[in-house]
Amino acid sequence: VPATSRRRLRRRQEGASGGCTPRKVREKCIKFGASMGNMQGRDVRNGVEYSLADQTARFKRAKDEKNARYLDITTVYDGSGLKGQRILVTGAEQGLGLETLKEIVKNGGTGICACRASSKDLDALASQSNGAIQVITGIDVTKTETMDKLCKENKEPIDMVINNAGYFYGPEEKIGVEGRGEHHLNFPQQLLQIDVCALGPLRISSALYRAGLLKRNGKPGKIIVITSQAGSCEWRLTQNAVAP
Repeated sequence: VPATSRRRLRRRQEGASGGCTPRKVREKCIKFGASMGNMQGRDVRNGVEYSLADQTARFKRAKDEKNARYLDITTVYDGSGLKGQRILVTGAEQGLGLETLKEIVKNGGTGICACRASSKDLDALASQSNGAIQVITGIDVTKTETMDKLCKENKEPIDMVINNAGYFYGPEEKIGVEGRGEHHLNFPQQLLQIDVCALGPLRISSALYRAGLLKRNGKPGKIIVITSQAGSCEWRLTQNAVAP
């Protein structure tokens, strides 16, 4: 393209953007977002508020604002709707999944745990549930061949599936640029995390749906996917930040 044509094109672009090139527009947006993000400790960029990646700062903000919704879930949560429901939870042998099963049973529902192996805590909870908890072991959300076992052992339709099983590779990873030293990215572990957290819910939900189990009393079942901050680049930068 002749130089004169390039200059004309540049002038038209600058005129359309108020005298700013695309790069300048982008830089202004970044500066605007940074200034907005500093208002009242909130993360606001281009008029959109995001959840703070810094968990400690997020908790402090909630306390400063006396945010009852954040600090006391009982102000917004009512578990009475779980009564009579059949709910399947993946990865409920520990942690959040186990606590979810407790809540289901406490409110009169039936919980089905789909997991690779049980645990002492899950066995103890199941033994005290008067049959309100069913444990289906040998279910790996990364292996499609285990889905048949899940559907066969879960003989009755369910009202809801909660895809809770997750995986996070713990060590900090660096790509080895800008003088940060050698990279140590663990690609197999990254792919495993994607397989568990992204494809796992699809395998479980699809298998139950195709088997006709995700429908009860004439009503379609609900699919819930529990997500994580671990997929956020901003969260990783915050958690791996080095103190000055």
